[in-house]
Amino acid sequence: MSSTAPLLSPKKPDGTTDWDVVFDDPDKGLIALIGRVTSVDALRQCGQLMIRRLFTRKNDQLDVARFTKELEDIVPASAAAGDLQKIKSEVIRMLQRIKAIRVAKAREYLEKKAKDKEANRRSAGSKAADTYKVLNHPKLVPIAVVGLLALIALLVAFVYFTAFHDSSTNLTAERERENAIAAADAEQQRLASDQDKQKLQQEKREQAEKQKTLEAKRKRDRIMPAAIVMPGVYIQQEVKGVSRNAKLVMPIFILDDRKNLSQICEMRPKIIDTINITLSKSITATEQGGGANFDKIAATIRRQVNDYLQNDTVVNVRLVTDGKTRDMATAGDRCTLASERYFDYIYPPSTK
Repeated sequence: MSSTAPLLSPKKPDGTTDWDVVFDDPDKGLIALIGRVTSVDALRQCGQLMIRRLFTRKNDQLDVARFTKELEDIVPASAAAGDLQKIKSEVIRMLQRIKAIRVAKAREYLEKKAKDKEANRRSAGSKAADTYKVLNHPKLVPIAVVGLLALIALLVAFVYFTAFHDSSTNLTAERERENAIAAADAEQQRLASDQDKQKLQQEKREQAEKQKTLEAKRKRDRIMPAAIVMPGVYIQQEVKGVSRNAKLVMPIFILDDRKNLSQICEMRPKIIDTINITLSKSITATEQGGGANFDKIAATIRRQVNDYLQNDTVVNVRLVTDGKTRDMATAGDRCTLASERYFDYIYPPSTK
């Protein structure tokens, strides 16, 4: 069974995230992952990704900037390998402060939820009391009795009228004719619906062929498509019960038109959550840690994101696991179109 160490999202019975597990789980927690890092550069990259994963909402940008600056002070570019253990301790202390912030926000959320529930309960109780007073007003009781008797009379007349007409042969024949017409209309609608589905499927096949032809031309002529690189995701896999080193996955979204970049950027926090959750649920460990399974996960992510956008803006998704360290570490820092140095990740030479 695979897991995504920095992306655990266990829930407490009250529905909030169990931050104790996220940070302190001995096997998959964030602090345990920091403990397994073997170099200063890897520690810096891992810390940057953890900060981005823990603060993904729009109003978290100040926290991202603050803790990223703190991480740069803790792990400067000139840090020596011999200081690794000391630097790890500083990074762990920073994570513990972030945990305290998340625990406090969860507590505030539960307190607000409890207050809202109590306010709603009091409002409902007040409305029920007002209704009781109205219904039990002494001037309304005679009126209610008269209304009830009138209603009973109407019901008796309706039952008699219905029974009389149901016994009419002419009315029965008319109903049968109407039912036959309705059945015929339903069949016509079903046939039309089937034709619409077939037409839509044909259009999708034609669109797929056009996209395939376009992709082939881009590969042949090295034409860089409109693409955006999302922040990398660390995954930790277990193969036959043996833990493997954490692997960095770099998601690249290929768009149908560069004009749709702004739409992707607006949905970026939700898209990042989708990538994290889908990878966490879907990855099946293999000896190579990838292959066709990542293609299937990429297709799932593409469908989900297009559902959010309510269009087919994302035409393909690549999940890169074997990129250069420099490219993987800086992936997704900004929401901009990818440069040409990502061309070979989108169109690997082996598939040209």
